[in-house]
Amino acid sequence: MISRPSRSPSRRRGAIMVESSIIMSVLFMMAIGAVIFGMGTFRYQQLASLAREGARYASVHGASYAKDTGQAKTSAAGVYANAILPMAVALDPSCITYSVTWDNPAQTPIYQVNATTNTYLVNYVNVTVNYSWQVDSFPGFSATTITLTSTSRMPMAN
Repeated sequence: MISRPSRSPSRRRGAIMVESSIIMSVLFMMAIGAVIFGMGTFRYQQLASLAREGARYASVHGASYAKDTGQAKTSAAGVYANAILPMAVALDPSCITYSVTWDNPAQTPIYQVNATTNTYLVNYVNVTVNYSWQVDSFPGFSATTITLTSTSRMPMAN
């Protein structure tokens, strides 16, 4: 019968502590990284929603809206104040920049007829929303700023 030499239990306990500290620190960093990645995904999805909502608002509040209601057509500042800012509930408004452009500054839907007599819309509104997200990092590391950008393009409504 072969006998194994007995090992001291105190030596093994020390090895378990060292191995556990290495594994636990790696798992902790991975868990924090997953949380930060999730926060970034959430912010990007909210930014995409803001761009879509701004484009929708600009699309339906153009020259046709002004003609039908007697109110003024919207401007880039109006799109920000009425569509983007009210929906930015979890974002810092001071970190948001935006641009709103129309293919035709008159903000009217324009249709063209091509050779096969099909009509198509040629006036669109483009809304781009940027957010400077300051990523909180691990202690001892400097914070990183990431600029998230989303653009939405919609046709002008009648």
